[in-house]
Amino acid sequence: MGSHLGNGVVVLQEQSKFSINYYLLSLLLTLMGTLLFLVNARGLSGLAGLLPVSVFLMVGPALFYIFSARRSLTQRQSLTLLLIPLFALQYIYYLQAGAPVGFTDPHNHIFTYWKLFTDAGKILFENVQQLSLNFVGLYILFRLLSLAGNLDIVTLAAVIPPFLNILIVVAVYLVVSRLHEQRTGLLAAMLYGWEHIALILGQEFRTQTMGVLILFTVTALLLILNRKTARSGVFAALILLAGLATTSFVCNFYALLVFTGALCAVFVWFLWKRDLDWLAINSVSIGLYVMFIAFYAVYLLYISKGFAPLSAQFAQLLFNAAGKAMAPEYGGVIIKSILLLLLGAAAIVGFGLLYLLVKKLTKWRAPASSCLTAGLFFLLSLAFLHYIGYPVAGAAAGVYHYLGEILSIAEAQAKTFGYVHSGFVTWGTYLIWGLWWITYIYYFGAVVKNGGSNKKLSVFFTAYSVLLAYCLVNRLNSPLNPFRPYAAALILLAAAMAYFLYYVPRLVKFRPGQIVIKVVAICLILNFISANLVKKPDYLIGNKYPFQSALGYEDNVPYWQKDEGQYLASDFLASTAPGSKVFACTLMQRYPFLINTYENGITPLYGLGVQAENLRNQKGCLVLLEDKINGKTFYSREALPDAGELDQTVQMIKVYTNDDYLLYDVRK
Repeated sequence: MGSHLGNGVVVLQEQSKFSINYYLLSLLLTLMGTLLFLVNARGLSGLAGLLPVSVFLMVGPALFYIFSARRSLTQRQSLTLLLIPLFALQYIYYLQAGAPVGFTDPHNHIFTYWKLFTDAGKILFENVQQLSLNFVGLYILFRLLSLAGNLDIVTLAAVIPPFLNILIVVAVYLVVSRLHEQRTGLLAAMLYGWEHIALILGQEFRTQTMGVLILFTVTALLLILNRKTARSGVFAALILLAGLATTSFVCNFYALLVFTGALCAVFVWFLWKRDLDWLAINSVSIGLYVMFIAFYAVYLLYISKGFAPLSAQFAQLLFNAAGKAMAPEYGGVIIKSILLLLLGAAAIVGFGLLYLLVKKLTKWRAPASSCLTAGLFFLLSLAFLHYIGYPVAGAAAGVYHYLGEILSIAEAQAKTFGYVHSGFVTWGTYLIWGLWWITYIYYFGAVVKNGGSNKKLSVFFTAYSVLLAYCLVNRLNSPLNPFRPYAAALILLAAAMAYFLYYVPRLVKFRPGQIVIKVVAICLILNFISANLVKKPDYLIGNKYPFQSALGYEDNVPYWQKDEGQYLASDFLASTAPGSKVFACTLMQRYPFLINTYENGITPLYGLGVQAENLRNQKGCLVLLEDKINGKTFYSREALPDAGELDQTVQMIKVYTNDDYLLYDVRK
């Protein structure tokens, strides 16, 4: 017996030694891949094809661990393999630009922060954008960081948001691993962290980054809560909800959708099972939902100084949204989508009630009852169409036409990706969209199948499906900017894809088939990551060969560059044109320009799309024209006036140039 025990100890020691060596090798490969990625991004190597090699080395060890049941790592070790390359990816914008970057919002937030606080630290609510409903939680947080670290807002706005996005990835891991298991959570966090839109919105200085982090953290807390941690968890959730109510307007709206969906799921489950214990346990979630609404209402009333001003701000928001929704190019699809969403919700309720009736009468099992219910529901729908006198062929044609509109919009966006980047991105986009839909449907089936044993999964799926439905109504290129809710709803899609790719190989009973499916899954994930990487300009990630052999149009887009030309022009305006009016014919107004104009009483006028013949009539004004970026033309340059035409205008005199920006004086 002693011999057997000794042999067991030796085996355990050998396994432990093998695990340590396996982790060290995986860590070495991950670090090598990350280093090669940074070398390629900085242009330190002329070796073509370095990008795919670096991607494979960065994510390969983590993927091998996820799909290899025989390998074991601790949670800390596996998270290390996940986060090391994501740190390099998140900070690539800062490393390449050295300043806060992004389209419009980051610069407006820096400008708002700069004029928000008095020298005594008092908040001037009247200096906050009105359409944001004066949410200042993000600014207060950065004020504290500025005082604690003795750092300026520009440095903080460039360094802190990427770190917050890393915390969002960790929150995704906590949520999904709690719902399923550790490897699925790791894969979901990887998919979320490498997604293009999540990266863009997360690395910018904007209120949504903090709002999404709080929303996901509250979700994780509610999933982790048990009897031992209920008191501390609820207290932490209350603090986070109070912070959310003062941080981000759009994320408060997403939170209301998510919490409402979760609340409905709790009550549906209660009505279905009549489980009082389940309702009692989830009374914590219901109480937090009520508390969030209370925080939200009190804060809005406080900063709006009364119900009437608050109503006016909301009315303005609704009016603007309605005006965009009625635009000819989008209005029909948006209105139809909203109506279909409401009709779909009613259909789900009707189907559920009919299913309960069928199951009670027939006593059949769930699959047979579902098939019979579906058939009866279809016949009832046909009978309803006949009753109202609407031909079935007309209804089918309407549905076909609507789906054609949606698909044409999606196809147009995919082609735009190909035009701006490369054909690889076009087909990669189609593949990603297809995977989202297939895995979401599969995940829905898993939720229905395991609803009784995993109630929290049902609540999570329902809650974020409501947000996903809102995102789909807005579509991917809507004037209502659905990229923002997409970044929040992405946690559900990432969980669905991770669950699908991780569990599908288990459906095959023979080992060679499992290996083939796992290899296919890894190839799909690598394609997903690569397609999202190529959407970034080459001045950020370097040589894209073989994914993109020629320079893409967006490789000259100015959103992610420092744009020193506008900084120099801003300094010139501050010293020579106080009190003037300036038509800023630029794609975006960066924070130095906004601050300098504010300090010197200069009125910046929106000049995007203004034609030269109209500028001739603005006597006594200045015209600032963005002509080049770093001496080169840039994407969407055609939206600005032509420099040659302005040079030939007698009434305009060029008073300043730094090659990138031209300043004209319109003679009186």
